[in-house]
Amino acid sequence: MLLFFILFAGEFFIPESNVALQYDRPTGFVYPGRLENWDGSPLYKTYEKNGASRHLTFVFNTFVMMQIFNMICARKIHDELWIFGGICTNPMFIVLFFVILAGQFVICQYGSYMFVVNVNGLTPVQWGISVAIGLSVFIINFVLKFVPDWLTPSLGNDTVFNRNYPKHAKEIKIEE
Repeated sequence: MLLFFILFAGEFFIPESNVALQYDRPTGFVYPGRLENWDGSPLYKTYEKNGASRHLTFVFNTFVMMQIFNMICARKIHDELWIFGGICTNPMFIVLFFVILAGQFVICQYGSYMFVVNVNGLTPVQWGISVAIGLSVFIINFVLKFVPDWLTPSLGNDTVFNRNYPKHAKEIKIEE
């Protein structure tokens, strides 16, 4: 939902300091990455020869930032609130986290035509906004920890899940 908001309304709040990349809309915000306007008239189609739009590069980067921060959240699967617990006991996780983060930076800033991102990359302010939106994953994860298990579908037989399952519900037993 958040990414759809950025995709369709990003042109109204993502700052653009490079006036040349604002093209025929000097609003101070990124030029929309849609090829055509809502009425069918050409929009970014006129400028696509310059490469990918900075708007869509921002959307891509924000998506990846959300996935990178979700890696931390996904370490704890039984509604544990402290998601950072034991993070330093797994050096491979830490190394991979920073390798992926560095790889994303290189792709966004220098990937241009190979990865279909903007030739100029993102500005530091755009990076900051993208990372801040990516950090929203922690808030969403925290809220989801308080959703009762019986409201969500279950796949397989999880002993922790069954212990917390309401008594009036039918327990699933798998015979071996």
